[in-house]
Amino acid sequence: MRKLLIALLVTGVLLLGAGLTGLFLSNENRDLRDDYTLEELTENVETLLENYSESLKISMIYVFEDRDPYFLITEVDTDRGAMELRASVVTGQIYPDRSIASMWNVKYMQRMGNRRIMGAGMMGGYYRDYYLDNELTHEEAVEIAQNYVTLKTDGYVLDANHHTFYGYYAFHLLSDSEIVGILRVNAYTGQVAFSRFSGTLAEINK
Repeated sequence: MRKLLIALLVTGVLLLGAGLTGLFLSNENRDLRDDYTLEELTENVETLLENYSESLKISMIYVFEDRDPYFLITEVDTDRGAMELRASVVTGQIYPDRSIASMWNVKYMQRMGNRRIMGAGMMGGYYRDYYLDNELTHEEAVEIAQNYVTLKTDGYVLDANHHTFYGYYAFHLLSDSEIVGILRVNAYTGQVAFSRFSGTLAEINK
């Protein structure tokens, strides 16, 4: 129990330090239900984005038959990827996508103060300025991603379209022309992480 309380406390401190105070919606007067509509969840995400000093927007919504929808958030001014979020159909709560993206995002998920963030161990544990550009170019990230697909997967195809985030690149992986997951390449180390969709993807709204 003590370890659990400590873990929860640390998690709360990290989220506050990352500027994510508004990420988790208040529990006050929260309904527990399983029928939050996509429209309601979208409104919750948009309300969250209003708390940021940057101008942010929802660029894509991945709608699943049996899983919480996924929201791709981008910066209005740069069209650069900002966050990958989920919205609970049971509570209406907004939370980070449970993937390596939360650890590799050096601007929105790990912000510590106004300028500097503490890089995760996968980025060497160094301080990085989030406004610095990714060290790997898009072309280098594509090559790394393609090599991974060729050597590590069976029959998957890398979608050349991508999203550039602060700290990593994200690509779709296709199977029979259907999106089956997201492959991410760390923009500092070249490390690759593939997240296969665990739910059935019904549609993508843009």
